[in-house]
Amino acid sequence: MKVSQIHKLTTPIDHTYSEMFSGRVYRIGKGAASVRNHSGEAVHTVICVHGFLANHCYFTNAYEAPTTELILLTCSNYHIPVNGVTPEDAPWDIEIEPTEGTVEYDACVLNQALVNLPSTSNIRIHRHSRGAAVILEAIFQQPELYRDIELVLEAPALPQGRLHPMVTAILKRIDHGMWPYLIRLINNTPSSVYSQTFFGRMNPRKKVLLNNVFSATLDPLTP
Repeated sequence: MKVSQIHKLTTPIDHTYSEMFSGRVYRIGKGAASVRNHSGEAVHTVICVHGFLANHCYFTNAYEAPTTELILLTCSNYHIPVNGVTPEDAPWDIEIEPTEGTVEYDACVLNQALVNLPSTSNIRIHRHSRGAAVILEAIFQQPELYRDIELVLEAPALPQGRLHPMVTAILKRIDHGMWPYLIRLINNTPSSVYSQTFFGRMNPRKKVLLNNVFSATLDPLTP
């Protein structure tokens, strides 16, 4: 690979989207966990893990009850999509051995959050897309943590799963050196051109999030 291509692959991606957040944000290695404030006494805990090229804002409107303790994970090498709060180092953070940006790494982030953050024993873990692979790896790493936990796997990306045929056709023709150029091309293309094909029926909330989907990662190499 040429030096110019390596530079393109490692050039940081600007953070273009965030939302006001009331709560605490803990850095866990190269990932994070955001614990949202709730006005009532928590009766259950929901931990959410976003999918590929997404962020935790995908889940916030789904869990608005005042008694829900909402914990939103940010995978490693992704921007933390919050305003109004400064992330702090988790006091219980321990070194993570797998390579950052991998499913194995993010599973370690999840397990640390699961052990240290919930204040209730009634726990649901909601995963979207790539997040399903993270939860399976997390269970493989520490199965004893998941015996009494409810799992929601939404549009899961699982081993031996199949991509949309159009996505598969496009990716077959793209090598790693072209990926940063593809990302920049998509960022400069109106989402209306491709959103209906890949993301289905749209609504105002979905449009807002998808307009910034290709700027969620810190760099083009983040899987």
